[in-house]
Amino acid sequence: MQRLTPAARLIVVGGALTNIGTFGVAPFLAVLMVRLGYTAAEVTLVLGANLVAARLLPLAAGLLGDRAHHVRVMILGLAVRGLGLTGFAFNDDVGWFLICSALVGIGGAGYEPNAYAVLAAEPDEQRRARGFTLLNLGQNIGATTGPLIGGALVVIDARALFLVAGALMFATALAFAAQRRHLRTTATDVPVQQSLRRVFTNGRFLRFGAAMALFWFIDAQFQTSLPIYAADLSGRLELAGTVLVVNGLAGLVALLLLRRQFERRPALSLSATGFAVVAVSMAAIALVPQLWWLLACVAVYTVGETLVFVTADIYIAEVADTRDAAAFFGGHDVFWAVGGTIGYFAGTALIGDGGPGVWLVFAAAAVLGYALLIRDRRRAAGGPDAGGVPTGQPGDPAASIPAGTAPTGPAR
Repeated sequence: MQRLTPAARLIVVGGALTNIGTFGVAPFLAVLMVRLGYTAAEVTLVLGANLVAARLLPLAAGLLGDRAHHVRVMILGLAVRGLGLTGFAFNDDVGWFLICSALVGIGGAGYEPNAYAVLAAEPDEQRRARGFTLLNLGQNIGATTGPLIGGALVVIDARALFLVAGALMFATALAFAAQRRHLRTTATDVPVQQSLRRVFTNGRFLRFGAAMALFWFIDAQFQTSLPIYAADLSGRLELAGTVLVVNGLAGLVALLLLRRQFERRPALSLSATGFAVVAVSMAAIALVPQLWWLLACVAVYTVGETLVFVTADIYIAEVADTRDAAAFFGGHDVFWAVGGTIGYFAGTALIGDGGPGVWLVFAAAAVLGYALLIRDRRRAAGGPDAGGVPTGQPGDPAASIPAGTAPTGPAR
């Protein structure tokens, strides 16, 4: 990271640390709740509180950070996330878990969009692109090592898992506070109503968001049905996290191997290919009820997931009005919240019934997403989209960002 600015290095390291804490808890929380006797509705309520807060509030948090101070909102978000993770250790009541889960989501909403804004403030295009690439890698490293650490801690005591995860958030917040002089950004004076209007009247963005809601419906299974299924197949709670370990490792490899493709091929085409890979891998899980087969299917799934994750950011950057790019990314999180919340309920409810139909439901959702993207790709090839909004203004600094630069990475 020698060629990165101090601000970019801090964000990359922070991305890795926060993902270690988040993914140390994620694969075990649903399993622990099921073993505590929570119903499917209660599991959905707890996980959904996190998802709704984490994916509906970034729009507001990004707008706030753009107009106030990104670093302050980042630090506050990390502190709130730390409180939520630590809180899980002190009570196993449904209401308490619901509050803690919501705090984790609120904290993430404050941290993530503002961290991306700090990284995007780098004026040099090559450094900015390198920073986002390394952030992707850092996030995947955290997503890979987090479940390993979590698996070791949960065997000792689930409370230790939550306390360590919370401590990582507090430590990262303190590091950012100590180095805040390196994290300076500028503010905007565009009215909030004008930003929101441009986001939610953009036809291309809304159609793409509908397809992405289906993807988040499927991807929510990494916090519900997939770790539950892994634990059931192995008979060991600590192996629930293996799906995220494989997902993180495969994501690192896929990101490195596919990096050039993100620069050479249209984003919609790559996203559609990703949906096709996801459909095949989800359907394949139903074939062999063995842990090794599940993990192999997860590795294949991750290739499609990586294509969708990265090209989604690229495509949103293409359709966004450059004066409100952060608002467009925050708006995408609304679709994430809707699709993910439904996915949490479906995953927890359907996995209890067993049978191959569980995985065929998710495969069918991926096929529908693929069809939507192919249709939009053909529509885009046929001419300008009247429903869209101009993607930039001559002379806008943001208009100079290359299409292949993705402002966020594959972090759940």
